[in-house]
Amino acid sequence: MRRNTHFRKSLNRHRGASNLTTAVFGLISIAIIYSLYIIIPIVYGYYELKNQIEAMVRLDSNEPNEVLRKRVLEQVRLLELPARAKDILVERAAGRLRVQVKYNQVVAVPFAGYEWEPYEFKFVAVASGAIKGDRKHKYF
Repeated sequence: MRRNTHFRKSLNRHRGASNLTTAVFGLISIAIIYSLYIIIPIVYGYYELKNQIEAMVRLDSNEPNEVLRKRVLEQVRLLELPARAKDILVERAAGRLRVQVKYNQVVAVPFAGYEWEPYEFKFVAVASGAIKGDRKHKYF
């Protein structure tokens, strides 16, 4: 019987450390989840823009540069990204089309009525491809 009593006292003595460990890991988990909540939309916006400009290069390579630039700018505004018109580069060389969008996006963390900006992401979305021939007269 005495052994069991000693074992229970030993467990009670370590219970405080167990609660502290649970609280620390709980706070770390909350911080990770909140960070992902802040960062995932930023990264999603980048990859969505990259997919859109890749599709434009693949499907609209015959369009003039200004038309492509306006379409990319529409996508930037639709995705609410901080890129401006001067950040969009559309160039043609040696039968290839290259579209590039460079922008920086700041991570803003609201804390006690203040916007804390701990990090700034620098994004460069690039898509390039061959300029297709005139498809207006082709059926396939």
